[in-house]
Amino acid sequence: PGAERPQRGTQRIAKSRYDSIDSFISTSPNLRPEYNDSTMELNESAYKYLSENGIDEPLARHVAHLFVRDPLVVFSERVRQVDDTVSTEHFENLQSTNWQTMRWKPPGLDVKTGWRVEFRPMEKQLTDFEDAAYITIIVLLTRVILFFDLNLYVPITKVDENMRRAHSRDAVLKEKFYFRKALFVLESQCKSEEEGDSEPSPAASAANIPAEDLKEVEEEYEEMTIADILMGRGEDFPGLFPLVHAYLDIMQADPYTVRLVNQYMDLIVARATGELPTTAAYLRSFVQNHPDYKQDSVVSEKIGAELVKHCEAISNGDIQVPELLGKYHIPKLFEEEQDKPPVPPGPAPSFHSNRLRGASFHEEIETDSRYLYRCSLVRSLVEKYKKNPAAKHNLAAKGFAETPAFLNFNDA
Repeated sequence: PGAERPQRGTQRIAKSRYDSIDSFISTSPNLRPEYNDSTMELNESAYKYLSENGIDEPLARHVAHLFVRDPLVVFSERVRQVDDTVSTEHFENLQSTNWQTMRWKPPGLDVKTGWRVEFRPMEKQLTDFEDAAYITIIVLLTRVILFFDLNLYVPITKVDENMRRAHSRDAVLKEKFYFRKALFVLESQCKSEEEGDSEPSPAASAANIPAEDLKEVEEEYEEMTIADILMGRGEDFPGLFPLVHAYLDIMQADPYTVRLVNQYMDLIVARATGELPTTAAYLRSFVQNHPDYKQDSVVSEKIGAELVKHCEAISNGDIQVPELLGKYHIPKLFEEEQDKPPVPPGPAPSFHSNRLRGASFHEEIETDSRYLYRCSLVRSLVEKYKKNPAAKHNLAAKGFAETPAFLNFNDA
């Protein structure tokens, strides 16, 4: 205890098990080596073994980094009794005790779970409505990134700095975060020359720049507010939410789904702009305005107990708090189904035989001569939502319902 140098092994580990990711592991050509600019400790013998057996460099470094730690819990009866040829239990003992912001999860040997990526930094909210909002938007953003072939890379050191800033009080309003300056839609999958444009678009040009002519990494990103990142700014940065709307239009989402997603976006935008407080800000306000609070940073047992009861009442729908949730009504936990207000109003969802499920544009649409015209259509659709003057970011329900989908697979 108190030692200035490691007492075991030869490396000091810079990050805890609970932290932001240490490296990018993609094999995408968009991943420049400069983005993995953070020092990462490796188990050299594990790295050597993985490399010699055909594992690519980024993934070998990631797994070797996992093996610099000891497992937190080891059951004596599970050390030698587990057959590593039919079970990944030993690997998962290390893998599952590193709680970083993202987790790459290979499939097990004995189950058909597939390859997975966990998005882990979000916190449990007070209500199911808030949980559903954040989860739904995260899933939609993963689909948008894949479908539009977005390059969102910034150096790992900037990711670390973003996480550090995010922990400060009222960071959503007071801090800025490093993000790509431009979001080029389909930059590597649709070439403007093939579409017949007279000049290459910035997107297509960016996808074909020789390595020696690439911009300095520092020129690719800048500081933005959360509101900028979500809703866009300037010509080259449409924002993430307009891209979500464009994606929903392309996949011919039904009006019911669009209304529901709009509700979720409304909540998140309201918090990003300060119209509504975050849960943390709301809880601080409760304590600061409690009659027993003495402005001394001490949360007494009484204040703590009343705060917990207040949170439970919100979660159960026993009280409504428009100062936290705005216009959204949280139904009582045990009230009868017929007493619940319809959310959202409108017809029930309809299911199409051809729905985009998050694969790339190339895999879903195919970029042969039959479909090339769709590249320009997709980009036009993004421009439509980027420039849409409708309230904030929302797409008008009437306009959506009455506008034919840009990509109608049934007529293809």
